[in-house]
Amino acid sequence: MDTINMDIKLIDKFKNLHDEIVHIIINYTGVITYRNGKFMNRIKKDDSRFILLQKIPIPIFIGKKEILLQLINNRMTGYFIKYIIENSFITVNVRFFHIEKDGFEKYFDIKSNDTYLFDNNNWIKLVNYL
Repeated sequence: MDTINMDIKLIDKFKNLHDEIVHIIINYTGVITYRNGKFMNRIKKDDSRFILLQKIPIPIFIGKKEILLQLINNRMTGYFIKYIIENSFITVNVRFFHIEKDGFEKYFDIKSNDTYLFDNNNWIKLVNYL
């Protein structure tokens, strides 16, 4: 018996199952998932791409108009990136920091603080003269 006929017989046996049961079976395999009315491929946990996806930082704060990300490395340096979305403008504030220890306390020593505005498909650096 070839695999095509076997697949057709399996489809005939399972075609009367409820959609909820089919989605549970599909999610159980870990290969395909059902989200927002669509079937989507899922990356296996032993795939090297899965490890890269886990390293993407989760936003600290998400509001209606603000997103705050914190990127940090093993040398205790990193970036705070704050996106502010208002009307048709996107403003990004990027602060480079180093974590310092003062006795028992840790604090963020801000090394640079730059703000950019996205306008007419270009990023423009805003300069504060005060």
